[in-house]
Parts: sequence; structure tokens; C-alpha cells
Amino acid sequence: YDGISFDDELFDSILAFQLEKAKAGDVVMVKISRGPGDGRTPNVIKMSTDEAKRAIEKAGFEVGSINQVPGVEKAGTVLAQNPKGNKELEKGKRISIEVSDGTMVYVPNVIGLTEWEKVVDRIENAGLKYEYVDGIFSNKVKAGAVIKQSPGPGAMVKRGTTVKVWDSLGPEDEYWDDF
Repeated sequence: YDGISFDDELFDSILAFQLEKAKAGDVVMVKISRGPGDGRTPNVIKMSTDEAKRAIEKAGFEVGSINQVPGVEKAGTVLAQNPKGNKELEKGKRISIEVSDGTMVYVPNVIGLTEWEKVVDRIENAGLKYEYVDGIFSNKVKAGAVIKQSPGPGAMVKRGTTVKVWDSLGPEDEYWDDF
């Protein structure tokens, strides 16, 4: 008996080799394979789907399920994996991934802007629609500046969502003085 080894080409409990031409009564040394052994799962987060598949297979694992989920990343970018990267796992086991469908965007911050062309450009350049709602009196925010937006800055929303914007009318007493 020469010990137990791991061999990527052989499965669990398969005779890996034996001495040939053994005669009755000879001592035969054998090596038993325990299969492919354990390996470290690759970290495939932020890879494209194709890159992740290649990395998983190259590391000796199988690609499990591939699920698309809403995400702001480019469509096909890996957002999550199970099991996680750098975990010990028996080779040949499956690693599942979740990939972005690319349908989401982050809402830009337009609060405080006074140039309405910039307000509209920021919103539309993010893949969103713009809607002016109304003016709001404020003693703190100067007239003409964006005072409120909905959804708020940084919110993750579906591409094409409408961002509603309110501007400041300034202090109420100053507003009426202009008439």
C-alpha cells in the first residue's frame, strides 16, 4: 500500500494503478484515488458571465445555475456567487452565480443646482426621465435652486423611471414682495 492520492482524472475509490504481471503470492502495491480532491473556489465577482464560467471550470468546478437579477452593472456582470470565492470545496461541485441584467441605474443628485439645463441633463444622462413638480417656499434655500427630488440621490431605480424635482421659491415674504 503506497497511500491515497488525489487525481483529477479518476473518481473516488478507483484503483489508480497496479503493478502488472503479478504472480500468485506476490505483494502488489496499489494506489487508490479519492477523486479530484478539494480546491479553492475562484472569486468571480465583477467578471463577465463568460469569464466567470471559464474561471470556475479552470479551477475544477462545474458552473451551476446562472440567474439574472436587477443591477446597475453592465448586463452579464457577476454580482454574487454561491459558494463565495476562496472557500474550500470538493472539485467537481457546482458554483452558482447571479448576474446583472443591466436594467437599474443610480439617481443623480440634483439638489442645490440652479441651472435647469444641468438638472435635466444629469437626470436624462442617467437614463431617467425628468418632471418638474412645483416650487416650495424656503428660508434656507435660495430661490431657483432644486430643493427636493424624488426618488432621492443615490437611489437604485429601473432605467426610465421619472425623477420629480421641486425648486425653492425662497422665503415666502420675499416671494410676495416681487408682485
